[in-house]
Amino acid sequence: MEDNERYLGGLSSARISKGPVGYGVFVTSTRLFGVRNWKALGRLMAAAVLSPVAGAIELSRSADEGVKAIEQLEKDNDFVIARTEIASLELCKPGFITNGFLLVTNKSGKRIKIRFSGKKEFETIADLMKTFYPEAIKWR
Repeated sequence: MEDNERYLGGLSSARISKGPVGYGVFVTSTRLFGVRNWKALGRLMAAAVLSPVAGAIELSRSADEGVKAIEQLEKDNDFVIARTEIASLELCKPGFITNGFLLVTNKSGKRIKIRFSGKKEFETIADLMKTFYPEAIKWR
C-alpha cells in the first residue's frame, strides 16, 4: 500500500468481463485494480455498503477497513496500474446490441479492455473513473 492511499470504491458484476464473465473494477486514490476471481470478489464484497460514489460499491467508510480492502486487492487482483502510469481511460457506452467498455492505456502503449453490458455498470464505472482520474477520460 502506498503512503496516503485511500480506497475510493469499486464495482463487481456478472455483466462486466475481461475474458470470462464476472469481473470487478476497483479504485484507490493512486491505483486502478481489476479483479477476475469470483472467490476474490466474494471476499471483497462480504462487507459491502453503498458508496458515496454514485452507486459504486465500497467496503467501508472507516480508514482501517479501507486499508484492509486495499490489502485484499493487492493479493487478489488480475491487474493493477498506478494512476501515474495511465495515459488514457477511454469509455464507451453500451448500445442496444453492443457492449460498452473501459479501455485503459498505459504510457508504454499497453491496453487493457474491460467490457460491460448494462447501463448501470457504465454509469458506475464512469463515476468511478471521474473520481479516480477525470483528466485521463476520453469519451467514445
